Amino acid sequence: MQDPNPSDPDTSHAGEQPTKPETPAASAADASVSQGRRIAAGVIDAFILTLVWMLLSAVSGDMATQDTSVRFNLNGWWLVLFLSTLFGYHFVLEAAFGASIGKWLLGVRVADVSGAPAKPRALFLRNVLRFVDVLPFYYLMGIVAVAASKRRQRLGDMAAGTIVVRKAA
Repeated sequence: MQDPNPSDPDTSHAGEQPTKPETPAASAADASVSQGRRIAAGVIDAFILTLVWMLLSAVSGDMATQDTSVRFNLNGWWLVLFLSTLFGYHFVLEAAFGASIGKWLLGVRVADVSGAPAKPRALFLRNVLRFVDVLPFYYLMGIVAVAASKRRQRLGDMAAGTIVVRKAA
């Protein structure tokens, strides 16, 4: 009978359990959240940002009603303010708390690929590329990327080395 190969991590020795080495990146990838949970968090965040859009439209005086419809419009500096808020909402909340409000409500957070808290530089890049993920319309590019990615990452996540994972209990 041959002795088991001591360098093989899958080989059992007398009374030992077989072990497989696990890399932090592999465990973070295994903990990545479903596309449905990401979409649900995005819907919550979109609802919050829509309320901000409506509030800014009302404050700027560019809100109109006609019959049963309401039109909300932002132009000039009001639009710049909203786009800054759109970027800042995700970046600031993820940098401060690891999650936007939608992610927080659904029990997920943004981490680096090892599962550690993401660094501000990575979060900045992730959120700058959000404007690419949103193309050609409401996050289609991001949804396709998440579906095709082994780690369920959108393009911004891939470039930044981040992943969306469940919050620790």
